Amino acid sequence: MELAGLNIKFLPGVGEKKAAVLYEELQVQSYEDMLYHVPFKYIDRSKIYSIAELNGRLPYIQIKAKIRNLKTIGEGKALRMTATAYDETGTLELVWFKGFKFLTNQIEPDKEYLIFGQPSEFNHKLNIVHPEIDSFEKASQLLVGFQAVYPTTEKMKKAFLNSKAISKIQDSIFKTIKGKISETLPAWFIQQHKLMYLHEALYNIHFPENPDMLREIVKKTGAHSTDPQSPETADHLCAKCDEYAKNWQATAERLWACSHDCSTCGAGCGKKD
Repeated sequence: MELAGLNIKFLPGVGEKKAAVLYEELQVQSYEDMLYHVPFKYIDRSKIYSIAELNGRLPYIQIKAKIRNLKTIGEGKALRMTATAYDETGTLELVWFKGFKFLTNQIEPDKEYLIFGQPSEFNHKLNIVHPEIDSFEKASQLLVGFQAVYPTTEKMKKAFLNSKAISKIQDSIFKTIKGKISETLPAWFIQQHKLMYLHEALYNIHFPENPDMLREIVKKTGAHSTDPQSPETADHLCAKCDEYAKNWQATAERLWACSHDCSTCGAGCGKKD
C-alpha cells in the first residue's frame, strides 16, 4: 500500500481542520508522513505511585487516586481550575490553566482515576499541571509498559493534537492499513541481515510490544535519548518493565493463540462456537 498517497484528513478522527494544523506545524499530509513522525522518548506506564512517593524531581508518573474540591480560581488570564487528588497516603493538587470546562461534568466524587503527569513544586506544595485523567476501571490498557511521547507545538495543543492524540492517530492508521505497508528492501536482504519488516518496525516504534524488542531496535539504529532533562538509556528504561512483561507473557500467548486458532485456546469464550 502506497501510504504517501493517502491524505491524513480522511482518517477517522482527523478531518480538515486538524489536518491543516498537522501540515502547518509538522508538514504532515499523508499517512506516511504521520508514521514517520516518531516519538522523542518513551514513558514507563507500568508503575503506579502512591502520592507519598512523589517529589518534584520525578519525571512523568501516574497515581491511582480519587478527586475532590474541584473549583475555579481567579479571573481573566489568571483563571484556572484546581482540584485535590487523594489516596490513603496523602493529597496532591491538580491544576488546569486552559481546556478545563468539560472537567466539571467528567469528574465524579468517590470514583478512582488514573492520573498521569509530571509532579512539580510551587510554594512548597506538590502539584501536577494539566494532568491526564482516565477512569481507572477503563484505563487498564495504559498499564502495560511504554507510552510514546511525540513532539508537539502550542498551536497543535490548542487544536487538541497533544501527544496522546497523536498516538491515537497512529493507532488508527495501523488499524486502517491492516499491515499493508510496502517494503523498501528486498526480502532476501531483510532475512540475511535479520532485520524487521517495515510494518513491524514502524509499529514497534510507536507501540513497543516488549522490552527486549525495544532494546533491539535502539541497538540496531544507534538511537539515543534526546531528553536533556532526564536522559535515560534503553537498557535502564526497559529494565523497569522486564518483570511486568514476564508476568504478562502467559496471558499474551493465550490471547495470541485464541486470535489465530481457537482450538488451542481453551478459554471458553464461545468464539469458536
